[in-house]
Amino acid sequence: MGGPPGVAVGSSKHRLVLVLNESRPMAAVDWYHALERLQQEGIVESFCVVPYLARLNSSLTVDEIADEVVAGAHEVRADIVLWAHTQGLHSAANCAARLRSVGVAAIGYWDGDWYHPYRNPFPGECLALCSVSDVAFVQGDGLLVGLLHRAGCEDVRYVPASTDDRFVAQPARSEYDWDLVMIGNRISSRLPFKDMPGAILRRKLVRMFERRLGNRFAVFGHGWTGASAQGPVDYEKQAEAYGLGIASLGCNNWFTRYYFSDRLPIAMASARPSIYYQGEGYDEVFGSDAGVFWYRDLDTAWKQFLAVSADPDAALERAERARNIAVSGFTTYRTLIYMLDVLAAHADAETQGVAVRPVPNPWISRSTL
Repeated sequence: MGGPPGVAVGSSKHRLVLVLNESRPMAAVDWYHALERLQQEGIVESFCVVPYLARLNSSLTVDEIADEVVAGAHEVRADIVLWAHTQGLHSAANCAARLRSVGVAAIGYWDGDWYHPYRNPFPGECLALCSVSDVAFVQGDGLLVGLLHRAGCEDVRYVPASTDDRFVAQPARSEYDWDLVMIGNRISSRLPFKDMPGAILRRKLVRMFERRLGNRFAVFGHGWTGASAQGPVDYEKQAEAYGLGIASLGCNNWFTRYYFSDRLPIAMASARPSIYYQGEGYDEVFGSDAGVFWYRDLDTAWKQFLAVSADPDAALERAERARNIAVSGFTTYRTLIYMLDVLAAHADAETQGVAVRPVPNPWISRSTL
């Protein structure tokens, strides 16, 4: 679909409570910036953010946090509540009825991770919340979708991982610290059946590029050793790290349809040539000419690196195309507009006694999963 230039917006103004998994208020600054922009544009009338991890860290109980969510909904007269990645908040599902009683017409759940039945099971408290939510927003199409349907969540929607305005285009340089930069932790399990397929491929990629490029290759993240290891990089500094190399290299932990981590749109937004694993469905999500140098195996990853090195000017032109796609269609602002529009459709159906109006998905051809 080529990266959507925009997302449909419902005509009504929204009053929203957002429950975020941030360990300190304003840590997830992209959500705040998106909400403030939507308020300035008249799409959001009022909002309240509850940073539930910060509340847990300040010794509030989960029930006290639920009280704060309900009180916030009452204060802003919320018609929509969106829970975001609320692992560990066991009372979330139990306060759904209380939220309905103070006027909340639609409840949604968004998750920024992917899960697997035995490698990385979906948290039980999140599943319980999804079962009483109107919509669940997930980042791929796989076994998790079936689990959500069986739990009673009938409306499951795809929302991709996103970038935001913290990650800016990196200027071309006359000299670079490295030829290739990768960001990703070294993850492994002592139990082979729990090792994530992308983590296995990432370890192989690091070994290959370190062997072939030596100290011209850099990998940022926890757990790496050797000449290429640069240690972890702050989340907000990822674009700057990519900018130190001629090109970037990336690989997800999971291989499932439509799924990719936010490192892909962040790398695209940095305007450095991006060599990235191409998962199933990416042609549908990004279009056939996303500007990314895709690969699916080690040999192709190496060939794509050689292609970037052979014609750096053409690679930079592709990188600029990739950046435009990322910042036009794969931002927190864009995904939040879509989620609000879907939830507003459910709110209208609840308050007006009408059918849920269709809301097309701007990234894939199917509206629902």
